[in-house]
Amino acid sequence: MNVVSPALDAFLSEPVVAVIGTQRRDGRIALTPVWFEYREQRLWLNSFESAAWPRRVQRAGVATVLLIDPADTLRTAHLDCELESVQREGAREHIDALAQRYLGDRYQGPHQDRVILRLRPTRIISALG
Repeated sequence: MNVVSPALDAFLSEPVVAVIGTQRRDGRIALTPVWFEYREQRLWLNSFESAAWPRRVQRAGVATVLLIDPADTLRTAHLDCELESVQREGAREHIDALAQRYLGDRYQGPHQDRVILRLRPTRIISALG
């Protein structure tokens, strides 16, 4: 993937809720809202290990992520991504950082069995560049 424009980089750094699209075994697409962090030109997502969407990403090795600015719905980014890594180490601290980013407070839900999925964008479609 090419380097993103400063405007797109700034948008990807905002705490916008993303929607991740994954493919179910029957071929239908599942859409799940997720928190994310854009760091090192990667999307870092966090989930319960037992949730369905991380298992689908791991099985397929790919996912599509859509970001829509709620204040300006024409400001969007559509990212086709490949799974780069899955890690358990640091997942508790990562969900706390995401909660701080999105809620302004530490994560109040259960911390057990969490994973970080790191996605590498292979294609980005956005009017932001």
